[in-house]
Amino acid sequence: MATPRNIFRAYDIRGIYGSELTLVTAERVGATFAAYLASKGASGRICIGRDARTSSPDLEAAVTAGLRSGGCDVVSVGMVPIPVANWWTWRGDFAGGVYITASHNPAEYNGIRFRHPDGTGFTEGNAAIRDLFFAGESPAAAADGDLTHIPVAEVLELFAAFTAKRIGSLAGMRIALDPGNGVGGVILESLFQRFGAATVIINGEPDGSFPNRPSEPSPKNISALMELVADGDFDCGIAFDGDCDRCVFVDDRGRPVQTEKIGILLARELLKLRQ
Repeated sequence: MATPRNIFRAYDIRGIYGSELTLVTAERVGATFAAYLASKGASGRICIGRDARTSSPDLEAAVTAGLRSGGCDVVSVGMVPIPVANWWTWRGDFAGGVYITASHNPAEYNGIRFRHPDGTGFTEGNAAIRDLFFAGESPAAAADGDLTHIPVAEVLELFAAFTAKRIGSLAGMRIALDPGNGVGGVILESLFQRFGAATVIINGEPDGSFPNRPSEPSPKNISALMELVADGDFDCGIAFDGDCDRCVFVDDRGRPVQTEKIGILLARELLKLRQ
């Protein structure tokens, strides 16, 4: 089956798993990324992680096989939120990173995202990788790279400790959390409690079929969180998307807060740090 060109997008590779995005394609993508890095003189260790979608373990294995065939040593951090995988890439001696996710898309989708050594995402490089993929230029290395697995508990603990040093105390706050059965469920409640907040969580069990609400945390999809906050004694509620890199806030009366307002509040705090 030919790989459809339109799954190569501006910020990632994304399509319906099994038809548009197959394991054969995923392995070739891994080999192509290895070849791309080699062409830039940046081949070496690659950090890989995944979200909670049911197809993500198989896709991670396929991409890993492709990376290793291209001579890359692969370090898997397992099922962790994409900010955690980005952080692990940034803190380590990596040539780049890969994360398996389809973000907020429905359960039948999945995708592949590339990361620079500092954990930031690819933009222009995605087009170069696409062209290299369709040109078929991903020669095998003289020897396969190694594969190492880092225990998820270790990754999450180190991330939590790092974050706790940089976040002010939330002691006295009561926060409702809704990961939407996404990968955020592996860390969100314990992380906020580490900051000192009291928490209540719904849809906290990672389940890639998203049984309780869509992965997209839009106001129309988070009525359960809004009702929980409106009926309870909470300072706010926070709903996350499937890979936990985006969220929507609910105020103490259960009303969604405009993202622009959150942006203004964050900008003010960031500006204080620069003074």
